[in-house]
Amino acid sequence: RDDVQLLGFRSDVRELLDDADGYVMSSFSEGTSISLAEAMARARPVLTSWADGIDEAMVGYEQGWQLDTRDVNGWAKGLRRLTQLTRDERVRLGTLARGVVNGRMSVDKWRTQLEGLYVELAHSAQARRAKWPLRWLR
Repeated sequence: RDDVQLLGFRSDVRELLDDADGYVMSSFSEGTSISLAEAMARARPVLTSWADGIDEAMVGYEQGWQLDTRDVNGWAKGLRRLTQLTRDERVRLGTLARGVVNGRMSVDKWRTQLEGLYVELAHSAQARRAKWPLRWLR
């Protein structure tokens, strides 16, 4: 269909993303966007705004797909551009999106980072105990 549908809350997100030609996020402010990560993981081309949480997720994605949230004309052009992508362009951008999110936000990546943090904290705690032994606790 050649229209935009605002669907409200849904529990079948994976299926909806698989049916979508692209994903749009026009937030003024965003934390770590799980919905953006899900769209990228499902290999959808994405059009987003410049916002702190979104910027980090978009590192490595193709230039020109992030817009100023307040730029109405820019959004009109961006939406037109997104809807006019050929199948090959959607596949190329979707593949890029999946690679970006898998490289930065995968469970394996987060687990490795978390393990590294635990090791760093454990070493830091050992160093503090060696420097300032708490004899009064014994």
